[in-house]
Amino acid sequence: QRQMCIRDRREVIMGVKGVKGIDLLQTRLFGSKMYVDIEISADGEIPLNEAHDVAENVHHTIEKNFKDVKHCMVHVNPVNE
Repeated sequence: QRQMCIRDRREVIMGVKGVKGIDLLQTRLFGSKMYVDIEISADGEIPLNEAHDVAENVHHTIEKNFKDVKHCMVHVNPVNE
């Protein structure tokens, strides 16, 4: 069951425009809720404000789609294709 939740989260994250990969996905329980830490890869050539928008979209998408998430922290790593 838990593995399915992580797989679902991975699919949702990869569906966000601008996400090129997932470098790290960690969760930890806080009572009945979960904290999620994510490191995504995005195009290293895009402007900083676009990379910020990608991270913000991942953050909001996770918190909106998974009601068991209390907070989601997203870090962006550059990937040059």
